[in-house]
Amino acid sequence: MDPIAILQQHSASQTLTSLHLSPDGANLHIPSTSTNLNAASKLSLTLSNGKTVSYSLASVYLQIVDPARGLMQYRKVCESHAVSDPVKVLDKSGIIDYFMGKKEEEEDDGMHISDDDESENEKDGVVTEKEGGEVVEPKEEGEEEGEEVEHPVKKPSSKEDHRPSKKDRKDRDRDHRRRSKEHRH
Repeated sequence: MDPIAILQQHSASQTLTSLHLSPDGANLHIPSTSTNLNAASKLSLTLSNGKTVSYSLASVYLQIVDPARGLMQYRKVCESHAVSDPVKVLDKSGIIDYFMGKKEEEEDDGMHISDDDESENEKDGVVTEKEGGEVVEPKEEGEEEGEEVEHPVKKPSSKEDHRPSKKDRKDRDRDHRRRSKEHRH
């Protein structure tokens, strides 16, 4: 039995929670077939970014059984099951995508854009980037095609407000040296 295929099958059917990892992290039990897999066996996976990673079956299972689990909770669960190779933070999304796929995210957000939708959005000024990287800003009320509208200038942050320019600092230092020289005489 291929552990990767088993995880993919249970991910697709959303039955990962029916699998059970032994408290010592040694076996992954599949109740439907009464099979125990060696949870320490290494899985070699090539992620969508082309990177090949190797993690134990236990580590991968604990990551994908609850993909929304935070880093600290995941590490604690790995520790409680004696898993010594938790999935690295940089590999987490790749591992989840490998088993769960991106289909769920795309279906849930309803943000499918077809060519027809894109051209309609361009007319409304909603699209901010066309093919080729040209930026199209949304039209403001009263703005006509080709008409220039003055946009407010971004106010500098508080650090920029209080820090004098290099020229101002040089002038201040020169004045300070002059005053202290005059004071000494």
